[in-house]
Amino acid sequence: MSHTDPQIQIARRLRVLESLRIGLITDVAETFKSIHLGEERELTRSLGALIASAYLLGRQMGIAPAVIEQEVLEALSVYSLDDEALQEDAATVRRYLDHRA
Repeated sequence: MSHTDPQIQIARRLRVLESLRIGLITDVAETFKSIHLGEERELTRSLGALIASAYLLGRQMGIAPAVIEQEVLEALSVYSLDDEALQEDAATVRRYLDHRA
């Protein structure tokens, strides 16, 4: 059986997707845990891991990082409309995403 066998490729892809899915759930749980414990360093780490997991899952599903970032910008616009208290934070994140690269 060849390494390029379609069944092996599908199995590998499913394994990667399952691993990313579990990682994403774990990252969400770690984020909530660090919020609960008030551990800023752990919160920063878990948020970074959560974002990385989202990008990797997107890539595995054929979604470019730039497309994900465009959706993030769109979501920030919705947050700004929904909650006045988040407007300044959403604007800060939007400026960061707009000016890096």
